[in-house]
Amino acid sequence: MQENYNATIHFPTGNDQLDLELLNIELQTSYVDLIATLLGIISAVKAKQIIIQRMIQQQQSPSQQEQQNQQGQQQDQQQNQQNGQNQQKSDVQHPTPSEIAAFASCLGVYVILSYTRVSFIRLNELYSNIQSGKSNFSITPNINITTGFVYSCIGTLLRTVGAIQRVEEEAQITIL
Repeated sequence: MQENYNATIHFPTGNDQLDLELLNIELQTSYVDLIATLLGIISAVKAKQIIIQRMIQQQQSPSQQEQQNQQGQQQDQQQNQQNGQNQQKSDVQHPTPSEIAAFASCLGVYVILSYTRVSFIRLNELYSNIQSGKSNFSITPNINITTGFVYSCIGTLLRTVGAIQRVEEEAQITIL
C-alpha cells in the first residue's frame, strides 16, 4: 500500500512568483498522491477479498468443492465451445491487487520526483538569495529537506521495482 510521507514543507524562497508556481506544482502533485493512495486502498481491499474467498473455499467440505469444480469445468467447456476456443480459462481477474499496487507505486515515483524537484528549486533559490545578500536564512533546513527527498526517491524507486517484479512473478506462476 502507498505510504503518505511525501508532503512537502513550504519554506518561502523570497520570490513570490516562484513560490506560487512551486505551490501549484505541489498541489497538483498532491492530487496524484491522493489517487495513488486510493489505489493502494483498493489493492488492499481486493487482496483481502481474495484471501477471505480462498479461506471460505478451504473450509468447505471436499464433496462441495468437487461439485463446484465440476460445475465450473462444465461452464468453462460450454464457454470455450461457444467462443470456438480450446484454451483453458484463467481464474485470474485483472487488474490483480499486485497490478494495482504496482501502478500506485509508479504514481508514487512521479510524486516523489516532483516533490524532490521542488525541494531542489527552493534550495537553489535560497542559496542564490543568501549569496546575493537578499536573505539571512540558514540553508541547512533546505539541505536536510532535499536530502530527505533524495533518500525517499531511492526508496520509492526500489519499492516500485519490487512491485513490478512481483507482478511479473505472479504472471509466470499463473501461466504455468
